[in-house]
Amino acid sequence: MRPFLSCLLSFITAMASLPAAAQKLVPFQFPREGIAPSLCAFQTPVPRDALVLAAGEYGGRKTGFQIDDSGHEATQIDVAVNSGHNSVVLMLGAYEPTVWNVGWSAGTRIVAVIVSGYHAQAVAGLPRNVPIINNSYANRSSCGYFYIQPTEQQGLDAMAMQVLGRPVDKIYRSSNGKVVVGDTLEKTTHLLTSKDVTVESLRQKNAPPTGPAGLAKAVRNGILRAATADDLAAWETAMQKKLNGEPPLRDAASEGRRNRMGNHMDKTYVVLKRFTLPAGLYGGDAAVFLLPRGVAVPTGNLGHSALLDLNTMSCKGGLCLGLGLGTMAMPSLEKARDAQSVALPEQGKAK
Repeated sequence: MRPFLSCLLSFITAMASLPAAAQKLVPFQFPREGIAPSLCAFQTPVPRDALVLAAGEYGGRKTGFQIDDSGHEATQIDVAVNSGHNSVVLMLGAYEPTVWNVGWSAGTRIVAVIVSGYHAQAVAGLPRNVPIINNSYANRSSCGYFYIQPTEQQGLDAMAMQVLGRPVDKIYRSSNGKVVVGDTLEKTTHLLTSKDVTVESLRQKNAPPTGPAGLAKAVRNGILRAATADDLAAWETAMQKKLNGEPPLRDAASEGRRNRMGNHMDKTYVVLKRFTLPAGLYGGDAAVFLLPRGVAVPTGNLGHSALLDLNTMSCKGGLCLGLGLGTMAMPSLEKARDAQSVALPEQGKAK
């Protein structure tokens, strides 16, 4: 038996050493798109005496543009680093998609940056030779991710130990989109930055304006119009017919819905044409959209907004509950159909 095994091993070894053509091998087509980055360490060693300083918040101040396809408006956090005695490794983390705009004082040496978050993150202001590890939930990093909020540091220490083999030395809470990392800034402290990567260069190209600016542009272009009291009355009448039949009733629930809708009148729009929702319709920037019969369902991210579809008499989005329509579940935007229903009143429609 041993001679047989020896011969088999010799045969396998000989086959492995043959040219690819002789083995009938062909190129392996492997799709690399969507593979998570695996960089969990810097290519060059980080100085052992470097301070590991972390900073962040949920998100910074609004930028009016996008850096990813999350449907969230990007925020910006300005970071001033002041450490003339020790070199610094920065760990920057936010939940929202954020541009970290970095500057530093004379004598400060930033040797590396680890930036992370739930949504995409980007760093501006640093020379291109400063190594950066960018791991986030959005890019499906196999190394994990972290972000910093007022009450927690999600994954921060785990990332520091994994990449640097040591914990964070100090955490700085940014506020309103700015933070000083290191020593207190004096009035005479002069700050520097690099133009290698600017904030503006990180803007997602050809993306429309976000939030209220995007809605205002759609109104100017005749894609949306401001809703009127008659529009809201038409919606309520149609809904009452669906719920109670003819004649439509004016009960307490109906009056409550009217009042809640009226509270959002300044942010309620009628969709007139094919429309892509702007990013950033969250929180105070959420809006209400009325969709008349025969108009295509908007594409994009509703955020916290609501879509009242007169084709299906249903509501989609985060504001539905606040409008008293939380039980009127609506299919996804992509699956909504052009069913027969009532139309909005002609009065006030864009010509």
